[in-house]
Amino acid sequence: HRAFDYGSFYAAAAWEISVLPRQDVVIALTTPPLIAAVGLLARRIKGGKLVYWVQDLYPEVAVAFGVLRADGAATRVLARLSRAVLFGADRVVVLGEAMRDRVVGLGAHARNGEVIPNWSDAAAVRPIAHEWNPLRDEIARDKLPMSQQLTAAEERVATLRKDHERITRIADSGSL
Repeated sequence: HRAFDYGSFYAAAAWEISVLPRQDVVIALTTPPLIAAVGLLARRIKGGKLVYWVQDLYPEVAVAFGVLRADGAATRVLARLSRAVLFGADRVVVLGEAMRDRVVGLGAHARNGEVIPNWSDAAAVRPIAHEWNPLRDEIARDKLPMSQQLTAAEERVATLRKDHERITRIADSGSL
């Protein structure tokens, strides 16, 4: 039953992407497992770029949780598909250096691996006490109506972005 569910989802996704116009960039996640294969298919048929955002490695995760046997035929087929996606992606985004090394070992081009942590910078983002929060001060000041409170909050967030903006780029040039 689960295999049919996955199969029908992948078929529907492949159909949907086949009728969409060509996209400059397709970003594919690792969930559902190996859906990036559909993105790779779209890249090969229509062109464009594929960014594979890896948060789990399949079929390794399925083997670790006992869903697949390490020596099973399905594991071998899925491992081959995983390597093809890693090799064929224009960029492979991973959570850390260890995962980057792992995907390169599995077939991703080292020059295409990008580390973008899935968590905030603890030195830059940290909780502060309510009394020290300038955003709360602006909202609370003069008991502004809600619409003005939101405007003040938006203005403060924009100011904070200017002061502490951090842009994560997939490639040094800003393009794929």
